[in-house]
Amino acid sequence: MATATAVKTVERFKPESLRRNKCLAWDAAGNKGKGAGVYTSDLINDDETVNVEAASKWGLKPQEVVFLTVKDLPREYHGDVKQAVIAYAREQEMTQEDAVLDLVLSAMLQKAANKSVAALRPTTDRSKDRALSTLRKVLAEQGKSDAQITAALQALGISG
Repeated sequence: MATATAVKTVERFKPESLRRNKCLAWDAAGNKGKGAGVYTSDLINDDETVNVEAASKWGLKPQEVVFLTVKDLPREYHGDVKQAVIAYAREQEMTQEDAVLDLVLSAMLQKAANKSVAALRPTTDRSKDRALSTLRKVLAEQGKSDAQITAALQALGISG
């Protein structure tokens, strides 16, 4: 009798899905007077819309509040893997093999650093508020009334 073998599907990497915060303004008073960047994510609401009031505080129009994407990189990075590795290796003045190793190790070290922060970061009031807001929105989208949502949260011992 033949046995069925589960085939694990691997999702293809989509470069167009990559994005990073862009420094859009400088807050001279930020960071206890040392100055701090004002980044895309600082000006984006939880629903991914631009916080127009916050953007205007920095003299930015909503259409200027954007993330960095692959399209912001030089053209040689827009092609296939080999073309991007060649361009990166040339820019970093290293062999292609070293360039690949540099990228892999850098990514893994960043993941390890993020994991170490996650293990120690306390839950803040802001993160609690965001989680509660998200939960309320999900329940509302499921057709629950405000009274039902409040009752469900109270049953779980959550106030708010």
